[in-house]
Amino acid sequence: MRPILYVILDGLGDRPIPALGDRTPLEAATIPELTALARRGRTGLVQTVGKGIAPESDVAVTAILGYDPFTYHTGRGVFEAVGAGMPFRDGDLALRGNFATGGEGLRILDRRAGRDLTSEEAHALADAVTRDLRLEAGSRGRSATRIPRMGASKGSASPASRRGR
Repeated sequence: MRPILYVILDGLGDRPIPALGDRTPLEAATIPELTALARRGRTGLVQTVGKGIAPESDVAVTAILGYDPFTYHTGRGVFEAVGAGMPFRDGDLALRGNFATGGEGLRILDRRAGRDLTSEEAHALADAVTRDLRLEAGSRGRSATRIPRMGASKGSASPASRRGR
């Protein structure tokens, strides 16, 4: 069997931006290596999951690698936990989330904390959440979590808020 290079440009799609002459960032980018790969290889579109199913990254990549996502889909939490080097065993629950930038009245201003949160800032924020997180049992199998001082305020623990966002 001949080896191949399989490149998945997950999340590459974008929308035209007026400042780029109504081109997408990819159209405006100087990408000679990617252009050369595309010229020498085969390109195309793949429908990774059935019609009517949201082609989320984790589901699509699972399907592209040959696994039936209806059988093997674990959710993004497991991918994130294993990718972060967290110990993980069968039966564990892994949840994935985004750090967000909050505004007045609990309004989310950016669901990905400005999209430029550094690893150091993300670790500091995760440490602050871990230090203050408390899970309480509720009624009828419910629970509630409160994270003190994490709301939008002058005393916010968010590194992004300290950078003037």
